[in-house]
Amino acid sequence: MNSESMLITSGHNFEGYRITKYLGDFSGETLNFTREIRFDEYADMLSSARKAAVDTLCSRAKKAGANAIIGLSVHYGMFKQGPNVQNLLGVIAGGTAVYIERL
Repeated sequence: MNSESMLITSGHNFEGYRITKYLGDFSGETLNFTREIRFDEYADMLSSARKAAVDTLCSRAKKAGANAIIGLSVHYGMFKQGPNVQNLLGVIAGGTAVYIERL
């Protein structure tokens, strides 16, 4: 399942639809190793990591019976474990899984 096959909003409703079931809060996470790269490469990495986290969120919500996500939020963080370890880029996408029907 990918995010393109599910309705997603950072808001709390979809115009022309009604929410019939709230299925709970879900999240999708991803970790990527980082290295010294050009800015445009870093932007591409952020975009890819965001998509992977949102796709994971959607997959988990779909398994619970959702066909949409409301209240989407995406958070980024950098982690380093030690002096000889590459940095890790962490991305977490969260939202409420819902089932919606067209009005």
